[in-house]
Amino acid sequence: MDFNATSAAGASVTASVMVLAVFYAFVLAVPRHLPLNWLYVLGSALVGLWTTRRAPTCAAGLALQLALAVLLSFVFARLYQALGIHPGGISFAAWGFVAGGIFWLFAGALLPILDNIHPLIHRGGLRLLGPYARNYGIPTVAALWLANMAFGALLGHLYQAW
Repeated sequence: MDFNATSAAGASVTASVMVLAVFYAFVLAVPRHLPLNWLYVLGSALVGLWTTRRAPTCAAGLALQLALAVLLSFVFARLYQALGIHPGGISFAAWGFVAGGIFWLFAGALLPILDNIHPLIHRGGLRLLGPYARNYGIPTVAALWLANMAFGALLGHLYQAW
């Protein structure tokens, strides 16, 4: 399958919004067990020195999340092309599921870097994330793992369909 940037970008934005909707449904359902507001963490990394108001900070976090998802979708799509993965074999959703898990392994291990550079963590406005956000509890680690796997599977499925 040839690389298609429009399909990859559209699939990533759609998959991100779908996964975020489910993630935040769980956050609202069990806030004690899932205390991490991911969009606020991302947004406050960008605008935390200027504002900590929830709405604009979460909007900045959503913009960053979608931009990173589009970049990641380009990497996934190029990998599909480079590895010769075609729709006739194992589905792109299955490959995306695996790729989402691999991404979670690397991204989760790198979260302590965010602890070192995040302005609100330095001021005490947010607690340290730790590797895989484990400072927010095992349910949060599991939710982020599932979110990455679901994102990869949805991205692969939608990219293949479009």
